[in-house]
Amino acid sequence: MTTRSSDFEDGTQGQILTKVLGRHAAVTFFSLAVVVLNFQALATLQASSRFLWALSRDQAIPFSNVFYRVSRDRLPVAATWLVVALAAPITAVLWISPAIVPSVLYSASGTFLSFAYVSKRTDHFRHQFSRY
Repeated sequence: MTTRSSDFEDGTQGQILTKVLGRHAAVTFFSLAVVVLNFQALATLQASSRFLWALSRDQAIPFSNVFYRVSRDRLPVAATWLVVALAAPITAVLWISPAIVPSVLYSASGTFLSFAYVSKRTDHFRHQFSRY
């Protein structure tokens, strides 16, 4: 695939930054943004896997005995791979069609919010009525 020399200027952000900062500074800015976003994604992966490990430790999720295990270096490897597997479809959507990402994220967040509310209420009622 060949690229035109003006491909960078076609996007809105690229066009604005190129006009304000110049082409060299805009490319440098976007390159640094890619590095920063990569570090942010790694931090999110680490935090998510540790959170999943903590839920497994408390036996708050199914298959807790699998995700509670750690490697010799005390890293939650199984929890990390589960987070990667759950993030992979969203990443695939980004590559396939970036235009549908907001729609997917909004509908997924609404669905998961509803699920979280219903599961919490169900658990509350189950514990409340199990006393009798």
